Amino acid sequence: MTADRKRKLMIGTAAVALLGLLALTGYLASVLWPRVVVVEQRSVAKPSGAVGGRPGLQDFDDLVAAACPAVVSIVPVEEAQPGRDDTVARKTASASPGGGAAEAVAPSSAPADPASGFLIAADGTVVAASASLGEATAFTVRLTDGRALAAKRTADDLATGLALLHVSGDDLPFVRFATTSFPRAAQWLVAVESPAARGCIAQVSAVEADSLALAKPNANYLALRPDLDAVATGAPLFNAEGRVVGIAGLGLGRDADLAKGSARYALPAGLAQRRIDAMARGTAAIGALGAIADDLTPALAVRLGAAEDRRGVYVALVMSGSPAERAGLRVGDIVISRDGQPISRARDFDQSRFANNTAIALAIDRGGTAITLSLAPPPQPDDRAIKTGKTAGLQSARRSR
Repeated sequence: MTADRKRKLMIGTAAVALLGLLALTGYLASVLWPRVVVVEQRSVAKPSGAVGGRPGLQDFDDLVAAACPAVVSIVPVEEAQPGRDDTVARKTASASPGGGAAEAVAPSSAPADPASGFLIAADGTVVAASASLGEATAFTVRLTDGRALAAKRTADDLATGLALLHVSGDDLPFVRFATTSFPRAAQWLVAVESPAARGCIAQVSAVEADSLALAKPNANYLALRPDLDAVATGAPLFNAEGRVVGIAGLGLGRDADLAKGSARYALPAGLAQRRIDAMARGTAAIGALGAIADDLTPALAVRLGAAEDRRGVYVALVMSGSPAERAGLRVGDIVISRDGQPISRARDFDQSRFANNTAIALAIDRGGTAITLSLAPPPQPDDRAIKTGKTAGLQSARRSR
């Protein structure tokens, strides 16, 4: 074999080897590179909800469809007006001595539009906003399934602006309250209403802050952004799990909201459920201390700045001008004991009385700091005092008879 032929053979062999190497490299790249890219993306990309990450969008369509059957339209029955029952508590309400209810929500003379409400139990209990119902005591409650049911107004709580109605029917749909008392800031919520009972209207908003974050010592509410329409007053606010976390249009600043045609505030589910239970039992009269307490959960204790295993009850509402307010008691305080006796149930706190016209000592956990408050009795103690009007007395509810 000549030298020239050997050289050509070597060049050809090298070329074939190079082409084979390139082919092998391409194959390996096609198999391995996507995996490398995926690993890199997973290690670099920020998860949804991380600081600086892009939050995921929340869809409420299935939630609204599931909740809509329990959301009702409430229309007053005009014929019932002349013979209405004056024992409904918005006209006369038990008051603790010396108290004032500057934030009480008085009903208007007549609602301009159908009121929003929602069923919370299969027994026909309907929750609504007292002010949206006007002075009527008899109503027609319309469901989205076409039913129109007669309803009777059973109780009002002017401390929170809640009202209860009762309807009778079979297989009534209902929704449930959430177990958390304070949704987190920036949590998405959806208000659901059904003014015409022909489907539901949904308004999406988010929690701007709660009253604890805004340092409001007497109030208990959620601030919402963007504002809801004022016609949503009384509508349930749902979280992503489909539970009611608040009631729209109730809370501090309601009058200002209505003046500008919006509802920025909502009553938290924890306080709402506490007052609804009390109204249903006929025990919603505000106690002598002029404050409303609620049972303490581990999650709520942490939110209030205490240890998770803290025992006691937390103050959910303080009435203006009451002994509790004068002593400096605040919403969010955890009451540990009364006159040295431990308190573990809200009902025990509500039953507090001034014995022999003497002061009551409350041991408080306020954001992890232990303090003691002395609550002095009012000048003229009389638990049977009856006062009416927005600024006259502590207004609460009793069942109509």
